[in-house]
Amino acid sequence: CTPHSCPDLEPCHRHGLGALPGPAVPALPRHLHLRQEERHPLRAAHRGPAQRVAPSSLRPQKVGAWTLGREWTEALPPASLDCLSGQHFSDDFAQVNPLRKVPALKDGDFTLAESVAILLYLSRKYEAPDHWYPQDLQTRARVDEYLSWQHTDLQTSCIRTMWQKMLLPVFLGQPVPPETLASTLAKLDRCLQLLEDKFLKDQDFLAGPHISMADLVAITELMHPVSAGCDLFKSRPKLAAWRQRVEAEVGEDLFQEAHAAIMKAKDLPPADKAIKEKLKPLVQPLLH
Repeated sequence: CTPHSCPDLEPCHRHGLGALPGPAVPALPRHLHLRQEERHPLRAAHRGPAQRVAPSSLRPQKVGAWTLGREWTEALPPASLDCLSGQHFSDDFAQVNPLRKVPALKDGDFTLAESVAILLYLSRKYEAPDHWYPQDLQTRARVDEYLSWQHTDLQTSCIRTMWQKMLLPVFLGQPVPPETLASTLAKLDRCLQLLEDKFLKDQDFLAGPHISMADLVAITELMHPVSAGCDLFKSRPKLAAWRQRVEAEVGEDLFQEAHAAIMKAKDLPPADKAIKEKLKPLVQPLLH
């Protein structure tokens, strides 16, 4: 994450990374409205009352349906939170999401947490084209299968790699034992092999011949170690070709925009002493 964002958003809650005090969340006046498009079905448009809270962070997946859309209109950007200062732990934000994590969605009186749940809700409410979350029972089951697996294996490995290889030593000045990083990279390699062998196989996309939510969630996770200098695709031509197909379907401009922050993480200046002291006890689980 950036100096102004939660280290791991959803996983940080499990590992204790992010329970930081901070100011109240700013007002959330903007709305996320979605309509169907010919190719990119979800984009901002004046249609509904949904509000989306996104982190000012390096978690591209965790901004809800960002990569599902063609673009957010300039007039309707998502409201953002400064997670590192603890805005997501404020009482105001707890009214939107008692879990105190981002992203969160508020649709009238209805609030929703968890990025996958938000993606599914938006795709159903605004009747996104079928390929994103197919009606076919078995194809949908493949999407569900991946979404159920990724947060227990691939996501954790990707996040730990980014922190151990880049953010801990560069941003926080915290050395990582070589054996710890080696173990994390080995776990990531095993996850990538599973991604290829179990989910991608010889298909164009993870759930079949068409792009789905599974592909969007997967690519955004993989961009975390990529941002830390890991060339995940160099020795994996099948995975590299899949990435190119995903980027082509999403659109190069949108793909680059969605991952702009995370790809600049290596250029972050070192954290100041106060932030280092605040995060020191919270990042300890990442050192083992």
